[in-house]
Amino acid sequence: MSKRKRNPPFDMMLHWISAILVFLLMISGMSIIGAKFSWIFGDHFALADITHRIVGVFWVLWMLVIVCYEVYQMVTSKIPKRRWIPIGMKGFGGFNLTTSLLMIFSGFLLWFLPSVPFIYATFAFAIHEFFAFFLLFAIVWHIIKKRHVFRVTIFRKKSGK
Repeated sequence: MSKRKRNPPFDMMLHWISAILVFLLMISGMSIIGAKFSWIFGDHFALADITHRIVGVFWVLWMLVIVCYEVYQMVTSKIPKRRWIPIGMKGFGGFNLTTSLLMIFSGFLLWFLPSVPFIYATFAFAIHEFFAFFLLFAIVWHIIKKRHVFRVTIFRKKSGK
């Protein structure tokens, strides 16, 4: 059995708190977008909306913590070359930061919807919804890609004789 590199406990905590916040944002956001998913919050649009806004604020604060931690790791690391400045060596980090910033910016515009000009609100809604569904597929891909953590084999090799 090969030894795998273990993530420090703080990295795992960052990951799982992020996962919980994204899950809550996805569930509440799906309940907001239409009647097809409104059953998630018991057809209570206002509850879904306030949950999405509160968790969204926590997500913004959590992203600040993550970016500060990654910058700290970058400054204290002995590895001179960083691929995804300012978010560390992880390949998925650049994608996460970019999509998070787009979701935060578009969500901020949507928060103040009555006072935002219609063209900006429409653009923000399109960006927010497109990246929400894109993230849903990216999360499924991430779970399948990391299934080795749980020792789940999807395809078994047939032994050929």
